[in-house]
Amino acid sequence: MGKGLMILCCLVPFLMGAYPLPGGGLSQDVTLLVEPGRGPVEGYYKALIELALKKSGYIGNVSVVRYPPSQLSNTDLVINSSDPYTIVAGTNPRFEEQMLAVHVPIYLGLGSGYRIMLIRRDSQQRLSTVKTLKDLQAFSVGQGRGWSDIPILENAGLTVVQGEQYRDLFPMLAWGRFDLFSRGLFEVYPEYESYREEYPTLAVEERLVVVYPFAIFFFVSREHHELHRILEQGLSKAYASGELQDLLMAQPTVSDALTRARLDKRMRIDLPAYDMTLETLKAIQAYPFVFGKEKGQPPY
Repeated sequence: MGKGLMILCCLVPFLMGAYPLPGGGLSQDVTLLVEPGRGPVEGYYKALIELALKKSGYIGNVSVVRYPPSQLSNTDLVINSSDPYTIVAGTNPRFEEQMLAVHVPIYLGLGSGYRIMLIRRDSQQRLSTVKTLKDLQAFSVGQGRGWSDIPILENAGLTVVQGEQYRDLFPMLAWGRFDLFSRGLFEVYPEYESYREEYPTLAVEERLVVVYPFAIFFFVSREHHELHRILEQGLSKAYASGELQDLLMAQPTVSDALTRARLDKRMRIDLPAYDMTLETLKAIQAYPFVFGKEKGQPPY
């Protein structure tokens, strides 16, 4: 057993699968692995798993473990461990072959497939002339090592610079290692607020939105088919009832992002679909964000 796995097992020795409760019903404990620095979205991830358990008729403890420090380490741990770990990751065919993807996009496409850039403030003037993908290709884009967006961006002709860990990317941008840090619509503003004091040269780009088919899913080990079924069934039911989108919109960062982004005023640049499985493309179509949906009502 590797040292990292030993440490993590010591942190969460109580991990179990689904089990019956004394008074009837079922319980399913879940351990969610997240990268350090993801504080603004951890609460949403946890609440979403709790909602999925509830909609599937289960209750259980959802533990958040901020370890290990990179997405690649998290995926390796899920793949190689027999424990019921869950991670959140942008999808790609390799992940879906190695793990079980819960095919309900946790941001309903809008928060992951719509990308807004973190930049250095002094880059805005150069970016004000960008109107096409060819114009955008003059700028380098930062991403974490192994992130699923990388093949999509490179296929579109963009130069990608990779950082070892998520938290490294903010100083790398500030120090000019790359020009743009491509972020999901619901990520960019809370991240900017979290890092603006430490890196005061950073800013949210004002004019552009880059759009491509993409989804962020929960993933579990291929050994845990029942946990996968519970989460996918629960999230699907939560979407149909409107509760999934309601939970998303209840996050202050989400409603704030929709207001601040002013998507209708931005220049849209579309990238071609690439490196997405048919199952993912179907999921993006099946679970869209529905503008104008009233709280407490189903999406359709």
